[in-house]
Amino acid sequence: MRFWRNTSIATLGPGQVATLPQSTLGYESDEDVDNGFRPAGLIRLSTTTVAVSQYLYFSPTSGYYFSNGTETHHLTLYRARSGALVFGAGTILWSWGVDSDHAGYAGLPADPNCGRLT
Repeated sequence: MRFWRNTSIATLGPGQVATLPQSTLGYESDEDVDNGFRPAGLIRLSTTTVAVSQYLYFSPTSGYYFSNGTETHHLTLYRARSGALVFGAGTILWSWGVDSDHAGYAGLPADPNCGRLT
């Protein structure tokens, strides 16, 4: 895939996995749910499934609430009508993998697998 070109992830074989830096997914992330509004040609670049203690649910009778749950996160990519490539990290901390300056949080180095779209 173009997104992973020139990274160590591009050399993975079937069934092999890559682990990105700690906290790259962050404490808040989005799921790529097919809700009828996805852009044409959108592809998933990765899959991460984790157990979480603050999963946001919706119930028609009681509204929104948090509880334990399982989240499946995907990085996404699509080409807009303008021709631009649009990357969706779906997380607020993806930038922690791109550089090592984290507003006072030390010890988490950048990972070249996170910042390449060439």
